[in-house]
Amino acid sequence: MVNKGSEAVNEVVTDNLSNLDTALAAQLREIETEFEAEGPAGVRDELVQAATCWRRSTFRLRRALAQYKDLYRESKGWIQAARLIADSLGVDERTIHRWVAQYEDVSSVPSPTINALEDAGLDPAAPKNTKLLGKVLTMLPKDSEPTDDEAKDALVRAKVEMQASRPRRLGPAPKPKTRIDQSFAYLEKLYADVDPATREAELKEVVERVFAFFSMEAD
Repeated sequence: MVNKGSEAVNEVVTDNLSNLDTALAAQLREIETEFEAEGPAGVRDELVQAATCWRRSTFRLRRALAQYKDLYRESKGWIQAARLIADSLGVDERTIHRWVAQYEDVSSVPSPTINALEDAGLDPAAPKNTKLLGKVLTMLPKDSEPTDDEAKDALVRAKVEMQASRPRRLGPAPKPKTRIDQSFAYLEKLYADVDPATREAELKEVVERVFAFFSMEAD
């Protein structure tokens, strides 16, 4: 049976949830009862609310999923709940488990650091931000939790360093537009490393042969 002393799985779903959210919450409550899930109050509501805006804040959903998973003492209960949540979100069940794992990977990161990334519109648990988060952590004190200002400053410096270290992308060279430009570009590339004396003699011969060739065609 569910622990009656805890409101973890018995709290009333808040009034501001939509009908769809209410249905999800009710289905989750049934699974919780079946598998005797226990935990802090409000975990289910937080998950359901995070699910309503997960495209705006995937990190919030990752965190809510990880906390909700902890309600289950039996893995079968969590697997069943994960399948239900995946269907509700329109994603693959494996995505749910991957999101939980990604959150768990950063769960020990100090809160000010997490908040700094979130305030900057970055998901701390997203794989694409792993390198940036690692850079930020190297700039913070290791023997104490950073302050909010220290975390924000480290994030700014980390972004600047990473931007500076990226190789500069040069666009492709513009293609010559006229036949003369095309011919010159080809000869320039062909004779760029040739000895000047040899180059002059060969280019003169090229010009003479070109004139001779087209003179024969005219005849």
